[in-house]
Amino acid sequence: MKNIILHSPILGRDVPIEFIVGEVLSSQTRTTLETRQMPATAVGTRVIPGQIYSEAVDVTDCWLRLEDGKEMKLPFQPGIDMRAGHQVVFVVQRVEVKGRADVLTPIYEQNKQTGETYANSSNVGRDSDYSDGAQWFRVLKYTFLIMAIFCGVVAATAERGAVGVAALVTLVFGTIPAGFVVFFVMDMLMARKIKKAGKQLMPEVKAAASLVA
Repeated sequence: MKNIILHSPILGRDVPIEFIVGEVLSSQTRTTLETRQMPATAVGTRVIPGQIYSEAVDVTDCWLRLEDGKEMKLPFQPGIDMRAGHQVVFVVQRVEVKGRADVLTPIYEQNKQTGETYANSSNVGRDSDYSDGAQWFRVLKYTFLIMAIFCGVVAATAERGAVGVAALVTLVFGTIPAGFVVFFVMDMLMARKIKKAGKQLMPEVKAAASLVA
C-alpha cells in the first residue's frame, strides 16, 4: 500500500495515511446476528444486569485485487456501493489498539466507475487514546486514582468521626464526580479538535486520492 504524510497545524503533528487501490473481485452483503447487552441498572445497593438481546446486522464482505496482484479482504465495512470489476480507492489511517494489530480506519473512499465517494473527517488524525491529550489523560487519571485511594483508606480506617465522614464525603461527592466530569469534558474537546483537523485536511486527502488512482 502507498502512503503519504500530511501535516495538521491544528493538531501540531504529522498524520500518516495509506492508500488501498485495486479492483473489486467480489462484494457480497450478508446478515449476521450480534449479541448485545443493555446497560446495567442500579436499584439501591443492587445492580441489575442489562437485558441481553440479538440484533441483525448487515455485513459486507469485499475482496480486492491490489495493484501488485495480491488479493486482500477489506478489514472494515465500506461506505460506498461496488461490484466486481469496479476500480476503487480507500484512504485509511492506522489506529493503535492495545493487545491487537493496528486497525485500518477508513477516511475517504471512492468508486472510480460510479463516481460515488464517502468521507469521514472525524477519523483523520485519530488514534487509540487521542495522542494530543494522552499525557494529560494519564496525569489526571492517576491524580484522581491516588485521591480516591487516599480518601477511601482514610474513610475505612478512621473512626466514625469528623475525619472519616469528611473523607467519605470527599470521595463520593467530590473526587469521583469531578473525575467523571473532567474526563468527559477532555474527551469531548479532543473529539472536536480532531474533527476540526479532519475537515481541514480532507481537501488534501481527496487530492492525494485522485493522484494515486
